[in-house]
Amino acid sequence: MNSGGAAGQTVVGFAPAHVQSSAIESTRNGCLVVQDVRMQEMRDAEMDLETADAIGFGQSQKGMGLNLLVRDVSRSVAVLTEVFDMRAFQPSADFAIMVSGSAVLQLHADHTYHTNPLPALIPENGPRGGGLEIRLYDIDPDAAQARAQAHEGAQVFKAASNRPHGLREAYILDADGYCWVPSRPLNADEVEAVDA
Repeated sequence: MNSGGAAGQTVVGFAPAHVQSSAIESTRNGCLVVQDVRMQEMRDAEMDLETADAIGFGQSQKGMGLNLLVRDVSRSVAVLTEVFDMRAFQPSADFAIMVSGSAVLQLHADHTYHTNPLPALIPENGPRGGGLEIRLYDIDPDAAQARAQAHEGAQVFKAASNRPHGLREAYILDADGYCWVPSRPLNADEVEAVDA
């Protein structure tokens, strides 16, 4: 059972034995966390995201993916790297691969979709992504909020707060109007205070 950790991470006590045997332990937000080293090594060995070609990258994706159409890729890369500590691979005016923990997402500039019908659904002006929350687990919401307040490409939509579902989270809008929700697990005292 994954309890509050990012993909590839499990809070000790809930970690399967095979994960604990190959793990690095650390403390994060008052919780002891184990990271499965083998999972990260396997992902890193699968593909070099800095040199992967379009076909190799596209065919390597599994499960569910996220691709955001944005007005300005470089502006979006700046927000995601500077506010949320993501890593950017192959950033250009057209495209970027972004990594947060073990999650991979893509950014594409609007103009790259000129033969695709999807841009017809995007408003000319105003925010995009209405109703969509892009959740970033194990990203400190208070630190992200502070960085967002100092960043011209980001706006704090809802200040960091402790929530009844066991997370502390903030809502931050980027310049395209996508809502990013950095969060961390609450410690036992914080959970008790929310329940009170």
